[in-house]
Amino acid sequence: MTVIPRTSISAGISAALALGLAFASAAPAYAAKPTFSCNGKLNSTERAICNSSELSRLDRQMSSEYFGQLDQQTSASARRELKSAQRSWLQDRNSCGGSVSCIRGEYQQWIEQLTEWGL
Repeated sequence: MTVIPRTSISAGISAALALGLAFASAAPAYAAKPTFSCNGKLNSTERAICNSSELSRLDRQMSSEYFGQLDQQTSASARRELKSAQRSWLQDRNSCGGSVSCIRGEYQQWIEQLTEWGL
């Protein structure tokens, strides 16, 4: 029977733990990213979005819907109205602070309104 010195076992365990931690800390790098830059000065709502894959995906979904609707608006006044509604929604979203559930609700409600915008 081969005897493995304790120092080799603990070194092996430490290496395995370090490797596991490295992979775990790298996981967010593969997470969904929002449509805005997560660098620089961010408000608490933007930081929450940057730190959440779910909120980042909702941000991308909202942006796609918003720009799709904006492209469909044929009159300048309709485009202005939609842009104004978007600015108002951003204020509402930002009033959530870092509350993930509040931000999620704002995104879900606005996405629903955007999908019905042209109906």
